[in-house]
Amino acid sequence: MADVFRQISQNTNEIMVVAFFVAYPSLLLAMIILPIMPYFNRLSFWILAFSNAVFCYWLASDAADSDDRFGVGVLIAFAAIVLFLICFALGATISTFRRRKEAAANRYVDVLFAFVTSVPIPLIILFPLGIFARWPGIIVFGLLICLAVALVCLAFFAVPGLRQRSPFDRFGLSCLMLAATLTLSVTIAYVSAVAVWTEAERGAEGHPYCLQSGNRPVTTMMDASVLTFREPKYSGSGVRFLRNHGLLIVDAADGRHVFNWSYRKTTFTSDSLYDSPNSTARPEILCTPQQHP
Repeated sequence: MADVFRQISQNTNEIMVVAFFVAYPSLLLAMIILPIMPYFNRLSFWILAFSNAVFCYWLASDAADSDDRFGVGVLIAFAAIVLFLICFALGATISTFRRRKEAAANRYVDVLFAFVTSVPIPLIILFPLGIFARWPGIIVFGLLICLAVALVCLAFFAVPGLRQRSPFDRFGLSCLMLAATLTLSVTIAYVSAVAVWTEAERGAEGHPYCLQSGNRPVTTMMDASVLTFREPKYSGSGVRFLRNHGLLIVDAADGRHVFNWSYRKTTFTSDSLYDSPNSTARPEILCTPQQHP
């Protein structure tokens, strides 16, 4: 599983290309097609629009925050925003002024609705946007697991006056798919933590070492997952490519060495800011290297 995570991390550029040129245009086109259908659900359109807005924010912010020496990132960000606004305006206009019957209960429609509302948004928020960056890992893992369990329970609960006890209605399917998405996220996070831990031991080569995420020492393997062992999307001034996700500090016989974790290369590299000529950019080492068995 760690090898699968490495393959995904090392193909970030390809994933972004597919997301921008395939997935994103498909979702935008769906915003226009959905209101034209003879039967459609207005709530489905607004949920789809919200998903597209989150998708647009991810693509635009990631492109604008990249190493953009030639202005390509800004152009991509501008194109993503303009395309979203045009498609949303067209879809909202059609949805508002064209009289259509609301969609009757349909299992396929319910599954599609549950997928759109429960899968893309959590994955984008947890991984590309990284809202839990620098958090203690045990809190994040515990929160996601408890939320997944609560959603499964909620799917089987009846709500008097609103729904019967049916886990496979639209609400129940959404809860179950969201729980499955959170479970998948926890699994990916655990695999990424194993990859970081393994590479840290390999990079230390038997010398005392420690891991640091921002200004917080890594104390457990859960702190080293892709959910927390990373630079926040926005953390003050400076572009993201000039900051470090996490540090490996090694006290070797020839002195101290500080390495930066690269998710794209899935290893620790020697290009950390610890040796930067700019003293204000150098990270403060707060953890103490220790000998590990």
